[in-house]
Amino acid sequence: MTVDEVVAVIAPNFVGDSRLSGAISLASDQHSRSALGVRWAEVIANHACHVLTMSDRANQAGTSGTGAVGPVTAKSTGPQSITYSGPSLSGDLMNIVGDLAQTQFGLRVIGLTQIGFGFPEVIR
Repeated sequence: MTVDEVVAVIAPNFVGDSRLSGAISLASDQHSRSALGVRWAEVIANHACHVLTMSDRANQAGTSGTGAVGPVTAKSTGPQSITYSGPSLSGDLMNIVGDLAQTQFGLRVIGLTQIGFGFPEVIR
């Protein structure tokens, strides 16, 4: 499958998004095709969707471009609200995975590349 085909399966809401090609380019620059082999398209698609999801969260929070976006831990609608804990990573592991742990797509990138778990995925 191509990166675009994977995106169509995992996040059809991003198909046709004008930012998708840029997100794919950013993701492609961060992962070695030779190290990932057959997983490359899936990793790039998930990483691109992660980038777009984080961008959407920043825009919704009114923090576009400031980097002040974290996991969603509460939602409110009128008088109703719900809170829950976000991902909890600390120390060296958080330094390695960064914000990837904050979206389902980023978690998939971690799983596919096994970042931080002693396996040799090369990030450029």
